[in-house]
Amino acid sequence: MPFIGCIMSLELGIFLPFPGLVCATEIEEFKKGVVKITAQVNGQPNVGTGFIVRLDEDAAYIVTAAHVISGDSKPQVWFFPHPHQAFASQVLGIDGTNENGLATLRVSDTLPDGLVALPLDQTTQASGGETITFIGFPPNLAPWTVSTGSISGRKGPHLMFQALVEEGHSGGPLLLDGKVIGVVTDAQRRLGYAVPTPVLAIALKGWHVEPSGSDSLSLEISGADGAPMVRIPAGQFETNLESRSGTGDMTEGNRYTVYVEEFFIDKYEVTIERYGKFLQGTGRTAPEYWDHIKMPQDATRPVVAVTWQEAKAYCHWAKKRLPTENEWEKSARGTDGRIYPWGNEPPTSQFSNFATFGDFELSKLFPVGTFEKDRSPNGGYDFAGNVSEWTADSWNESRHPDGDAAETVAGSPKVIRGGAWNATDEYLRTALRSSASLTHTDVGLGFRCAQNPDTPP
Repeated sequence: MPFIGCIMSLELGIFLPFPGLVCATEIEEFKKGVVKITAQVNGQPNVGTGFIVRLDEDAAYIVTAAHVISGDSKPQVWFFPHPHQAFASQVLGIDGTNENGLATLRVSDTLPDGLVALPLDQTTQASGGETITFIGFPPNLAPWTVSTGSISGRKGPHLMFQALVEEGHSGGPLLLDGKVIGVVTDAQRRLGYAVPTPVLAIALKGWHVEPSGSDSLSLEISGADGAPMVRIPAGQFETNLESRSGTGDMTEGNRYTVYVEEFFIDKYEVTIERYGKFLQGTGRTAPEYWDHIKMPQDATRPVVAVTWQEAKAYCHWAKKRLPTENEWEKSARGTDGRIYPWGNEPPTSQFSNFATFGDFELSKLFPVGTFEKDRSPNGGYDFAGNVSEWTADSWNESRHPDGDAAETVAGSPKVIRGGAWNATDEYLRTALRSSASLTHTDVGLGFRCAQNPDTPP
């Protein structure tokens, strides 16, 4: 959301009615994305600033200046909504060889409510005279102090700005018209330097961090079938080859990265209620257990025992498609290589619906979204358990890193991903793969759909 308006400069004490500034009622939103950082640098305590560029359900990704944390592998972070509690962070990447180098941190503890990721502006070409706002921790003023200044020009690739900028501002966001145009990296008296956001974007890509602070793309939409869908941003994710052999042995291959274009995926597995509407609209044959369904208690349980062709037909009817296995895996595990959607903690009955066994009954299927812990970093549910899911890809034992999406391989088995109510815990691993023929049905097998961002609902 663009913030345009005015603010009283807290340092200069004068009213500045210029574009590029923000009203006091809106600056509180910016503070929710700015953090205080403390670190031990060369044996001495150091205080600097950072800001959130990506916010997942259970992790915040933060940018700062490299010199703020140099030499400290676990800096402490303070968030504006919870200013008296320190959070441990992990250094994901740092460019300590450059005096204007950047660094990125990850906080994966239980995060306070009310955080935001600040939107990055990679298009504005600020050259001189523009009025900017910045937030930080100058040593002689209160935390989260809001200051103003003006762009004075460029020095090489860096932005220069005139303001009362101090060392504690290092790592903070330089704001113009409600978006970040740079990262403050140096201060010399009344002159500050900032790394522009296009340079920041290159650094983030190298560290496999996809910014989420954007007002141009919705994080959630509604599909043509009315099902909520979550956005999965374009970018790389880390994966590895895992499969089960006929003897029950599990193999784990080498880790590698895969690039996936932006797409949307169903937030939940396709439910009995939605599949029933598809049957009514198309006249297709229902699964064998259909006569035992009782509404409304079974409406939000996932549909099971459908073939790959039937799953594909539903997605086509809903103006969607089946996800590729790379899309499915990125949706399930995010970009940090986690083993399960919730992280690396081994699953229990509190995490997901699995290992219940016994004869099939509809009560073995939990309503979608029941298990809050079985939620992916991008907001999708039940990727680990409840039911396994069809994908678009034909089975390829070696799984080429570039992906397959080979619906063109006629008659070949199709890839299945995810665990189920009648599966053991190893099948809950997000990298584990299995397969079945196109006509195979199973009471532990369902599906969800995907959609390209330019597909009309």
